[in-house]
Amino acid sequence: MGKTTKRTATIATAVVLSVGAGTAAFAFASGWFQGGGTASATSATIQNVTTTVTIPSNNHLFPGKSVNLTGDITNPNEFKVKINSVSITGVTSTKDGGSNTGCVTNTADLSAVLTGSAPELNAGQTLNNRTFGTLTMGQNAAAACAGSTITATLTFAGELIP
Repeated sequence: MGKTTKRTATIATAVVLSVGAGTAAFAFASGWFQGGGTASATSATIQNVTTTVTIPSNNHLFPGKSVNLTGDITNPNEFKVKINSVSITGVTSTKDGGSNTGCVTNTADLSAVLTGSAPELNAGQTLNNRTFGTLTMGQNAAAACAGSTITATLTFAGELIP
């Protein structure tokens, strides 16, 4: 074998070994294996955003009248929330020291709406003395509601904010 032939054979062998080693490294790096594992986490509990509203006693409701919903709104959750709507889910009333069954959910004709921008509350935050909506007595309220102390149960609907 001549000098040129030996040198060509040596280079060719080196190239073959390099390519072979590269392929073996690629096969190893590509992950020719299978496996897996598990992950678990506890999800947060969703708690109700709450408010207590007291309408001043000199601001009486009557058919067609609206009053402001002003109170403290509390988000007990560990995440930020945005209140998108408020609705009335129940109405009770008292009159002359006893229950007034003539002025309840179906006969009081009350409605509630948010006013202004939808309230956003950080985790654990309370918005104090916040006017967030209006409470309106409709034109079809029962006459039995006159002279009553009316309690409306408000329900918020909203969303989590990242």
